[in-house]
Amino acid sequence: MYVRRDCYMNCWTDRHYPYIIMASVALAVYEPVAVFSRPLWQQAKTGLNLMAKPLFLLFKTCVQVLLVAVGKSLIGLSFISHGIVFTILMFIFAYITLRLRPFNYHRCNLWEVSSLVAVAYLSLLATISFEIEQEHIGWFVALMIGWGIIGGITFLIQRKYYPNLLVPPGGAKSKRKVYDALAFRRVKAAPSMDMDNSGLDLKSGSPHVPDVSIDPNDNDDISSPEQPAEGSNQVDYNEDNDVSQMPI
Repeated sequence: MYVRRDCYMNCWTDRHYPYIIMASVALAVYEPVAVFSRPLWQQAKTGLNLMAKPLFLLFKTCVQVLLVAVGKSLIGLSFISHGIVFTILMFIFAYITLRLRPFNYHRCNLWEVSSLVAVAYLSLLATISFEIEQEHIGWFVALMIGWGIIGGITFLIQRKYYPNLLVPPGGAKSKRKVYDALAFRRVKAAPSMDMDNSGLDLKSGSPHVPDVSIDPNDNDDISSPEQPAEGSNQVDYNEDNDVSQMPI
């Protein structure tokens, strides 16, 4: 057996056995660590509102490792066999996800299944294209049409059966948020305009004089002099009463 891209390099010889052993040990160590650390990472995030079942996370990690192993094993032997196995595994995984309902929010479950079906459809078209002309534009058109149908059906199901249950952290979403922000800016800019006007008065040489006008309805007349009280000592300055003629 030789490498597909290099006919002069043989596979599974004595020099490859150490690499096989190291890869096997690394895979044996990585698999349980990856499987059990994924749910622990989700549980460590205390602020999550959308969460998946730990069993689904374990199962999904195992499926991902299985797909990688199948791809590395079969893609060198036959593209058709790898495409068929990959497509079957993806449809099975999509069906199990549909039955399991891993998320606590129905819209997440719906789009998770829809994305898996879209990947399986892509794998199916790629597998069929190996037997026919691979570079034909029709495969891309079929892929876009298929993904459009899958996305459209998913959106209609979501709109009809699964309402939106998510709200922002502050409560209900305000539609006047932009208008309120603009109004706040206008109110905030008004005092600064008054300060600018007062500065212009000072620069022009006419300082601002406070208004000290008197209310006409006020009974206290501050313009008239204070009258002396009766019986007080008063000197009448007239011709008949001259101060110089008074006896000392």
